[in-house]
Amino acid sequence: MRGRREGPGGDRSAGAGARDRARRRRPAAGAGRTQGCPGRGGRALRRRPARGAGAAGRAARRALLHPRGRAGAGGLRPARTQEEEGGARFGRRDGIAAHLPGAARGGRGLRIAVTLVSLAVAAGLIGAGLALRSALEPVGPDEREQVFVVEGGATLSEVADALEGAGLVRRAWAFEGLARFEEAGADLRAGEYALSPHMRPAEILDRLTRGQVRTHPVSIPEGLTAVQVASRVEEAGFGSAPEFLALARDPAFVQELGLEGETLEGYLFPETYRWARGVPTRELIADMVGQYQAVWSTLALRAEQRGLSRRDAVILASIVEKETGAPEERPLIAGVFLNRLARGMRLETDPSVIYGIADFDGNLRRVHLEDETNPYNTYRIPALPPGPIANPGAEALRAVVDPAETKALFFVSKNDGTHHFSKTYAEHARAVDRYQRGRNRRNP
Repeated sequence: MRGRREGPGGDRSAGAGARDRARRRRPAAGAGRTQGCPGRGGRALRRRPARGAGAAGRAARRALLHPRGRAGAGGLRPARTQEEEGGARFGRRDGIAAHLPGAARGGRGLRIAVTLVSLAVAAGLIGAGLALRSALEPVGPDEREQVFVVEGGATLSEVADALEGAGLVRRAWAFEGLARFEEAGADLRAGEYALSPHMRPAEILDRLTRGQVRTHPVSIPEGLTAVQVASRVEEAGFGSAPEFLALARDPAFVQELGLEGETLEGYLFPETYRWARGVPTRELIADMVGQYQAVWSTLALRAEQRGLSRRDAVILASIVEKETGAPEERPLIAGVFLNRLARGMRLETDPSVIYGIADFDGNLRRVHLEDETNPYNTYRIPALPPGPIANPGAEALRAVVDPAETKALFFVSKNDGTHHFSKTYAEHARAVDRYQRGRNRRNP
């Protein structure tokens, strides 16, 4: 044919080219496809891969799937650093979050918020500290003292409010807080204080807890009854007479003070007291009874030696106190009454009768002396009255436990504050006629 090359290699070249094209169209055996083998009945066999080819393929596939773990030269993976190991185990989620755009902004915002809150708290604490410091400073430079009264039973809050209202502290809450910090809230003592705006709250608190109060003298004379004592206490500006009497007649309170009887008549000791304003009435009464007990403690042994109980001694002393205003006569009058009691004679003392008359108008009448319903009528009862008729002083009590040695059984007033004493009734009758001549001693 025209153009066809003839020769020994011509056909081989054409066949070889056809075979090459066919091979290119078929899959490569090295990729794992089987071929028939003429000498083995067509049984499929896998061709052994060349040495190193499998390892290289696996490495390539790993490289495609894991770009960060791509194998290096020689098919070996490079060793990971400690940071990469830690990130692989624990930091995968954080690592992903760290690459998110909002994560950085959120963390920065949180830090700013925490900082602002901290600054606000610090500013608040500083402001509170400055406010407290200012509140605990003196109100002003005025050093003139003014009277401030803490009423009995007043609470800490009430006292603090009153101090602020009087212009003695800047802030009631600061004074109250100071007192609670010092654990002095329950130690405030009632009374009248001299305070000034120039004093610091700490100084004021110190005075109130130590009881540095202004005191006022109150004189209770000898021989007053409980009713009269109550009125005098009220007139001096200490409580009310009804409250005083209610306590003085309270048997439970009498027992609480360790005394006998149903009232405190006889035990409200006459003395000049110095009391602070605002002191509770119970404390005033307890102070008076305490003075009586102090005096009686020096006389108790002598009374026991004479066979006198405390109750009988104070009853008789109250009668002695009412019978005379002359101190030198008290032992004599006590001796007369003790002599009459020893003989079983009635005391026949007018002051005792008068004490038992509820509506006495100042005139003692015969009807009063004959009244058998009056338990204090010593013209009818054979012994001491049921209780004291006044509040005796120390000299009257002493006269009873240490009376004058006398045989007198009677006495009559000489109208000059003193008395005439008689041993017999006849002598007494003459004295009555002498000193009471022209006078009707008892109205009919």
